[in-house]
Amino acid sequence: MDVIRSVIAFSVPIALMCLFLNRSDHRRRPQWVASILLTVSVMMSLLELLLAPFRHTPSILRILISPLLHADYLHLCLNIFGGFFVLNQLEEAIGKRRSVVIIASALTAHVSTVWVLVVLTRIPVEVLGLSWTIFTALGYLVALRLSTYDTVQKISIFLVMLLMGLIEVSGQTISVHCLAIIFGGALSLIALKCADNQ
Repeated sequence: MDVIRSVIAFSVPIALMCLFLNRSDHRRRPQWVASILLTVSVMMSLLELLLAPFRHTPSILRILISPLLHADYLHLCLNIFGGFFVLNQLEEAIGKRRSVVIIASALTAHVSTVWVLVVLTRIPVEVLGLSWTIFTALGYLVALRLSTYDTVQKISIFLVMLLMGLIEVSGQTISVHCLAIIFGGALSLIALKCADNQ
């Protein structure tokens, strides 16, 4: 049952959001930044899942590579599914250079958060995967395009968020995803403000 809830909790919001975020007039093609990040993540995760070379590495190295590792194959598949849709759209919407900045900001926030949690709690925090980065990109896109949505679309986005909260497997997961969306939205508002000031 938890597996089914995990699949629904991750894939339904991503799929529905992409319906509203899609503003492309041409046929979608994989983008380079997203493709490279997803490929590296798949390779690192498969290496870890099959051979576990990072299991006994010093905690600092494990924290640094934690955004690229996944707990299991389902976790990896869901993140690659969501990452393909959302990160491609991010790159298509704002270009390669700016999407690299957003993704780097998300990865830095992820690593910093894990580091702080480990230092404060003295508990080795397990892998989080690309979820933070994907939901940061999702928040960025929603905030970027919110003014172009009509009332029905805005209500639909709210309902998707509510759905995500109701069917998440754990409170920790929904908290991380919601914080990432807020973080992405804040990055988008900062970028828009900087663009207005220029």
